[in-house]
Formats: sequence, structure tokens, C-alpha cells
Amino acid sequence: MDIESFPNEIFLELFDYINGIDLFRAFYGLNSRFNNLLYKQFRTYHFQFASISKFYFDLICQQHIPCIADKIVGICLSESYNTPEQINLFLSYIPSWNRFTCLRTLSLSNIPSLETLLKLLNICHQLCNLTHLRLSLLYLRISRPELQPVINNIWSLPKLIRCDFDIGISLDLFCLPTTISSTLQYLSVKGHHLEWKQINRLFKSTPCLTHLSISMAMSDHDNYKLFYRPALIKLKIDVFFSSDFSQIVIFLKALPNLRCLDVHFRTGLIYGYQWEEAIRNYLPKLKILRFSMNRFYGELYPQILLRDIANSYRSSFWIDEHQWFVQCYIRDRTIYLYTSSHRFHDFGDTFNYPDSWTSTCPYDNQQNFCDNITDVSYELFSQRRIPSTVSMRNIEHLSITLPINDQFWSVVPSLNRLHSLMILSSHIDHFQSQLQTLFNRAPNLCRLVIDQNESSHPQMLLFKCTNASIRELYLKCHNHNFSQQECEILVHSALGTQCEELSINVISYESIVYLVENMINLRSLDVQCHNEITREHFLSIKKHHEGSHNGHLLKKKKLSKWLKNHLKIADCTGSPHLKNGDDENMSNTDRIIHWLHDRLPSRSIIVRNPTFSQSILIWI
Repeated sequence: MDIESFPNEIFLELFDYINGIDLFRAFYGLNSRFNNLLYKQFRTYHFQFASISKFYFDLICQQHIPCIADKIVGICLSESYNTPEQINLFLSYIPSWNRFTCLRTLSLSNIPSLETLLKLLNICHQLCNLTHLRLSLLYLRISRPELQPVINNIWSLPKLIRCDFDIGISLDLFCLPTTISSTLQYLSVKGHHLEWKQINRLFKSTPCLTHLSISMAMSDHDNYKLFYRPALIKLKIDVFFSSDFSQIVIFLKALPNLRCLDVHFRTGLIYGYQWEEAIRNYLPKLKILRFSMNRFYGELYPQILLRDIANSYRSSFWIDEHQWFVQCYIRDRTIYLYTSSHRFHDFGDTFNYPDSWTSTCPYDNQQNFCDNITDVSYELFSQRRIPSTVSMRNIEHLSITLPINDQFWSVVPSLNRLHSLMILSSHIDHFQSQLQTLFNRAPNLCRLVIDQNESSHPQMLLFKCTNASIRELYLKCHNHNFSQQECEILVHSALGTQCEELSINVISYESIVYLVENMINLRSLDVQCHNEITREHFLSIKKHHEGSHNGHLLKKKKLSKWLKNHLKIADCTGSPHLKNGDDENMSNTDRIIHWLHDRLPSRSIIVRNPTFSQSILIWI
């Protein structure tokens, strides 16, 4: 059937599930019918600007968004390593937000400065229908006094229903609002531990709160009574610094209408009868319960403790009334207890396969346990304790060392879900066939990381391997910098041709230009140049010797010769190297960025990595 024979209603319904960027890339310009659908009939655009090329970002923002601003309901912006300066660039393209009359959801990740944050909050007050706001302040340097008016500003948004904070700088940074929000119902705060005394203040400033996700720093010495909160129906908490379940009970007493509870305890085990008593007495409406907890048992008898803790969850309350099942296992002298719906997103190097495992569900087995493992390190497969009857079929992230032993393939029959692969090896060339076999079994692999600890020549045979789905290459090996010749091999390989995001160390600045000009699908480059490191070393040595006693001064020519011999600084024609009469006030960093701007496409964004200044980020 011809796709154009479908009625418009089907296309409009389908468009609801597609990112606005992909809609314009796929349908705009095909014919007048699709252009009419996009510009006049479709009215619920969502734009997710993560992992987009600078070219398409400019095109969407300058050509299409002005025509459909009143039809956009969601925008997600992020200043990540692969989209640097995106937020400020978007602001420069949109002089007025008054036409975004239908915008309901705004997500802003890695906001670069307090000035930008304040500007964005002013914009939020212009958005008359904004109901959902997500702010990520992972790298923003801001003090508590500066953050307080920001929080109050958010709580003052007239229609805000949901707010998500992600704070990564300081666990003590978040401050509670002093303004009351009469609309906010959903709140999530990551990166800050709330104390008992702060909970009441939070509830007081957010009286309509129904869904809450927070971390709590409970002290065993706290004796704080919580206000009655009948409106709260869903609670997710991460509990630190306390193993006293009575503290949790105090919290639960104030939440009689709670329907969903998700708790992660950093330490301590809670028996089934303790939960049962609290739920019967204080949570009559609870329908969904999820938890995870663990305890280091030291010299105790783990098998007895494992049996006792599991048996406490076998009563009719758990099995018959609610059908809430738990799994329990021993690993690394620690007992882990969790509800059956828990998934293992980090089953990595520090973990071993369980010594013992049990479940209260009669249909559970160790295969179900393995089906919940999504992140795996190769160390797991070097152990002989994995039963031959189980397999891991849902691995999404894998770290592996070559060569691959036979047990790996017996335990991992399929890598269909594998998204990210890290190779930990200094001898990849010796095992090219094994790597190709692994690639062949991973049809959805997107990200490849090469982690090489020893100093050796690059594993260039790697680039003879093929995998049609890989789009991200992370080649920043610890002790290797790619030469111009090696960059050429990368560019002409299948992996290099299809690569969209590249992270690499190179020897010369010219290699940066070469990679950008010749990798035809590249949209972001994270690069560190060996020449720059040695030149920064040159500057520090030069300043040191210029400030020394006259009797210890080195002649400029002698110093230059010594540096070339010991640091191997190449005097490449056209490279941004120091010259006599160079402006001393211009940093080496500024020279390099300026030099790259002169040689790369004018649309490119070229900046320093804000978290690692020796690395340059280029958005193409």
C-alpha cells in the first residue's frame, strides 16, 4: 500500500509519537500535502534537541520554529559534551517567547550560568500554560543565597504542576522555598538530602503535593513529628544514614492515603513483619510497594540470616493479600533484599555472581534473576560459579576484556539489546576476529569505548571491524595520541565513516581540522591535543625560568631546543605556536580556539569542556 494513500488523521496521530526534529527531516519538502500537515494541521510538537547536529539545530530554530511556535507543547534543551552552548544559542534565535502560547513542558539540562538561569526563569513567567519544568544544575556554580530567589521564582509560577530538580554540585545546595505554590503536585529533587525538619517546611510551601521523590538524611537521634499529609499518594525516597525503621514509620503515619511507595535503604534490613504492621496500621490504601536494601553481615551466619529474612515475607499478607514477592541473595559478604520488580542497572566489576539466592515467588528462579541484569562487567564471567542453565539475555551495557572465554558465549547467547560496549584491552589487534564476532551479535550497538591502560601503539586493526549501528566512538585511551596517519585510517574505515560522535586524543592541531573536514557524518567532537599539553608545560617552565635568579636563566634558544628534545613539541607550519611578540595576555587556550575558528566551518561551536579545560568540544 502506498503511504500517501493514508488519510491525514493517521499521519497526525502518528506525528504525536515522533520528535519534531525527525518530523521535519522525514516529511518536510516531500510535497505540498506534507508541508501543509506540518505547518497548518499538526498542533502538538515536541522538540528534543539532544544529540542533534549544529546544522539541523540552526535549520529547525531559524526556519521552522518561527512558523509553528504556537503549536509547540514541549522543548528539551541540553548543554552536553555533544551540544555545547545549545541553551544560549537557542535563546539568541528566539527573541520573543510570547508566541509559545501552548508550551507546557520545558526541560533544561546543564544550565551554564546564573545569568542564563535567571533569564530562563523570566521566560518561564511569560509562558502562560507552562505546567512541567525540569532543571538540571549539575555543573552550575551557584551559592545558596543565589539559589533561594530561583527556588521562590519557580514556586511562583502560576500553573506549574510538576518540577524536577537535579543538583550535582553540592548535597547541601538545595534550599527550601519560602513562597507557597498552590498548583505544584509533582516534585522530584536529586542530589540533596532533606532532613526531617525540612520535610514539614516543604509540605507547608507545597500544600497540593501528591507525588514526591527525594533523598532523606535520617539520623537515629531525630525525634521529629511530621504534619498530617493526606494529599500525598505516591512517595519515592532514598534513605541515608539510618537503619531505624521506626523513623520510616513516623513518616508513614502522616501519609494515610499513600498508594505507591518506593524506598531504597542504603544500609540495614527490614523484616516482613515490620512492614506488615506499619502497612496494616497506617497505609490502608497502599497498592504498590517497591524497595531495595542491604546489610553487610561480617562474621555472622549468612545462610541462617538469609533464610530468616526471606521467611518473614512468606506470610499470607505478602503472598495472598497483596502478591508482593521479594528476592534475597548473598554476595561479597552482604545480604541484598529487594522486591521482584527490581532491575540491576549496575552489576559491574565490584560484584560477583550470588553465592546464594532465594525468592518468595513460587515461579521465580535464577533465570528470572539474570533477566533483570542489564549492566555487566567481564569480571563476572571469569568466575566458574555461574550455573550453566542460566543465560543473560537483556544486557544493555557491557565492559569486556579480550580474549573472550567460552563461558561468556554460553551465558550470553544474545546481545540484541546491547547499546554500549567498553573494550578493556591493550591487545585488540590480536583478537580482531573475536571482536568482529561480538559486533555481529550486537545489531543495536550504538556506543563503543576503547579503554587502553598500557602505553602502546593504537589498535588500528580495530577499524577493519564493522558494525552498521555504531554511531559513537570513545577513543580517548589513557596513553595514546592519534597521529595524522592514524586519523586517516580512522576516517576511511567503516566505523569512522558512520561515526556521529567522536572522543579522541590527537598529536597535532591539524588532525582536528582533518577529522572535522573528512568524517562526513560527524556532528560532535571531543578532542584533546598532545601539542597543547606540552605547550602549556612550555609556558609554565618559561615563566618559572624568567622569574629565577639571573645566574640560572636559560637562553631562549637553549630553552627552546631543550623543550623540543624532551617534550617533542612539533613546530608545525600553521599551528598555533608561540612566537616572539605574542600577546602575553592572550592565553594559549584562546589562541587554539581562535585558530580552530579560522579553519573550521563558520557554523561550528568550538569551546572548552567546562569540566576538563584541556579538552575541546566542537559541535558541527
